[in-house]
Amino acid sequence: VQLYDQFLNYMTRLKTFKFNIRTRIFKYHQLELDLPSNEMIEQSFIGRNYRKVASYVDAIECKCQIYSLPFDFDYFVELDNAFPGGKFHKVRHLTMHGTGPFEDQLFQLVSEDFPNLEHLAVSNPYSQKDNRHTSTSISFPHLRSLTLQYAHHDYVEL
Repeated sequence: VQLYDQFLNYMTRLKTFKFNIRTRIFKYHQLELDLPSNEMIEQSFIGRNYRKVASYVDAIECKCQIYSLPFDFDYFVELDNAFPGGKFHKVRHLTMHGTGPFEDQLFQLVSEDFPNLEHLAVSNPYSQKDNRHTSTSISFPHLRSLTLQYAHHDYVEL
């Protein structure tokens, strides 16, 4: 609402607004935060002549990402366990940063939702809860570089 009321409302000649907005509140003290839900965020764009938008909120880490669809950017930064999925055909560079373990299901979702991924960076020191790696359908056919900085050895094996 603030984005529209304080910025976009004054750009009368703007035909298209493609965006990827990430916010994070660092909690230095124990603050009680009431973050909006994905539904509340997405509903705030209805009736304002926007194409479809998607969002995901990580209430534990106080992070929110909201983006226009289709996602028209090459980079997707700091994907985490709160990622709801979606198709990201243009994304070539993806970073995954975890504050909890990444299970095989998340990598399966990433392999399906980012079909043209060329560069993947995984930073997650937490071991997987179920690291049997039984799924054989996780593949990244266009992957050219893989960075496993600060990654638990479970992700190297996967």
